[in-house]
Amino acid sequence: MTILKNVCRACSSGCGVNVIVEDGKAVAIEGNPDFPVNKGGLCPRGAAALNVVSAPDRVLYPLKRTGQRGEGRWERITWDEALDTVAQKLAGVKAAHGPRSLAFMAGQQWHYSIANLLHDRFRSAVMQTPNWGNHGHMCSGPNTAANALTYGYNYGARPGLLGYMDHEHHPCRCMVLWGANPFTSRSGRARRILDWKEKGTRFIVVDPYLSSAAQKADLWLQPKPDTDVVLALAMANVIITHELYDKDFVRKWTSGFDRFREHVKDCTPEKAAAITWVPADKIEKAAALYATNLPASMEDHVGVSHTYNGFAAHQAISILRAITGNIDVKGGEVWLPHIPYFADHPRNTLRDRVEGEPIGMEKFRLFLNLKGNRNGPAGQSAHSSSYPGAMLDGNPYPLKAFVVVGANPVVTAGPNRRYAEQAFRNLDFLVVMDLFMSATARLADIVLPAAWWLEKVDISESQMVESRYTMLRQPVQPLGECWPESRMILTLAKKMGYGDDFPWNSAEDLVDEFFRPLRLDELKENPDGMWMAGCKLPNDIRYRKYEDAGFDTPSRKVELYSQRLEQARLEPLPVYHDYVQVLAGETGGDAGQIERDYPLILSKHNTWGYAHSQFRAVKTLRDLEPDPVLEIHPETARTLGIGDGDAVSIESPFGSIPARAELTWRVHPEVVFMLHGWEEADVMHLVSRELSPVIGCPVCRAIRVRVRRA
Repeated sequence: MTILKNVCRACSSGCGVNVIVEDGKAVAIEGNPDFPVNKGGLCPRGAAALNVVSAPDRVLYPLKRTGQRGEGRWERITWDEALDTVAQKLAGVKAAHGPRSLAFMAGQQWHYSIANLLHDRFRSAVMQTPNWGNHGHMCSGPNTAANALTYGYNYGARPGLLGYMDHEHHPCRCMVLWGANPFTSRSGRARRILDWKEKGTRFIVVDPYLSSAAQKADLWLQPKPDTDVVLALAMANVIITHELYDKDFVRKWTSGFDRFREHVKDCTPEKAAAITWVPADKIEKAAALYATNLPASMEDHVGVSHTYNGFAAHQAISILRAITGNIDVKGGEVWLPHIPYFADHPRNTLRDRVEGEPIGMEKFRLFLNLKGNRNGPAGQSAHSSSYPGAMLDGNPYPLKAFVVVGANPVVTAGPNRRYAEQAFRNLDFLVVMDLFMSATARLADIVLPAAWWLEKVDISESQMVESRYTMLRQPVQPLGECWPESRMILTLAKKMGYGDDFPWNSAEDLVDEFFRPLRLDELKENPDGMWMAGCKLPNDIRYRKYEDAGFDTPSRKVELYSQRLEQARLEPLPVYHDYVQVLAGETGGDAGQIERDYPLILSKHNTWGYAHSQFRAVKTLRDLEPDPVLEIHPETARTLGIGDGDAVSIESPFGSIPARAELTWRVHPEVVFMLHGWEEADVMHLVSRELSPVIGCPVCRAIRVRVRRA
């Protein structure tokens, strides 16, 4: 028996695991107690890793479509035939329609640094297309952009995931989870929060759903979905009115305070309560709790992002951090040293060979041009929710061929599921690299069987918590004919005549060249992982770095009134817009009639068993959440004649989906909740084609619906 050290990539946490191997086969997996992220903890997704690998529905061989798109008729082929076909089709589309007619998208795969670099290099060197996308605009993009426009990209650090960083060593006195629930998404993060609570940290949760995090909170605020910006502005009103803000920091290091103070003057807790449904006394209590228990930290995430006002809400939350003086302080919102090799990523991926503007640039220029979106391994240049418009309508130019790597954009990227499916059917060529036959893969011409994280060599930095701790992952033998994506790209590039740009024969060959100061021999000498030079926590952290050169903004200060937003002719201060009015404009209807016809608001949440649309083919995980369930308040269900367990139909102005009713007091009477990612009951069927301002996120957590018994 041997133990292989690895890092789980069932989600973005990056927990350390020990893989037990007997006779060359992985027989068990357990959490690594010495790994700094999870310290031995493992969630159901990680614990089920071997079940994922051996799932009976897994794609194990290259497949070629033989029937119509989506018909489900496939032929097993060799790797040579598969890659020859891909090479011929991609080259043909490029020759006939130009490089911009091709696009790439990476999903879960971006957690693999080597493979991601190779795919990005392939699209630049071989395809020369500007269209490289991911789910960034739906994941960390909205809060990253809001923080970047408020504070700037300081000291090479990426400010998008503030609230994650330094608290292992210096716990904050107040922690706010706003539209985030690490108790069902990131086990290492959840463990830390419970540790802080035991040490006296006050804990506030802002969530329309009585989540597992909300149940542990000292104070739970239950806002109406998509009113977070009003709630944040009302908290700012309280903090400023009662002079709870950090006067010294505001005077020295902020720009636009007087304009912001005037902006929030009329957003009193009483007025905000009428919009947000949060009682005025709770708004006042939350503001005081946050502003008087310093240092404090806020984690705002996709529960805020996936709404029409999501960016504005993140901007307002960014401002709350600043006016309370929680920026780059011990126990607060700390900028950690940048991962060194990220800075070289644009050069290593040969991006200078790309010409033309990517899809989405004409609408979301400010967001796509933020340098943090384009530097790291997860960097994006195109806007993936805008891809369907280019596929189907030729807007802003036709998209003819698409390469999907470990993603399921038909289900997860939107904007509207029916529209996305029509768009993908209109492609000349689609190739998907994945483990399972997802909704996107079922529309492909070629499906390539990908190795999972257990089966591939890669560098794994643990992005969510200890993001400067890294290791070289040690794989087991892939099942069937599954290949790591790095092998796919190296082989494909050589077949297409670009061997000079891809001279390597394995993933390990790239480490010394592209991931300096990491060295392959040093990584192998430290199989449990290692800190990158100059990045160890907490030894290598220096606080209040802005005192040296200011902030990376036009004013060199924290911008409460954003000059860059103003220059882009966008709202420089966070403003609330009633989404029903937006729907009325899109549908040509009346706002009042929409509210009467669709009186409920549908939002969505996550679970331990799944990561977005993944793992529903794995029995041990499917047993945790076997069916699409709509959670509905008992009183609401009673008025609709719906009983617990009844089949229901959920309808919006754009589509309908089936579900089974589950009555629960965890939801507001006017709000219903559903787990996202179901292919047979995809919430994206209910979503508008209208994207949110600034970022372009599909509005999928504040959907106007009606519910009836099926």
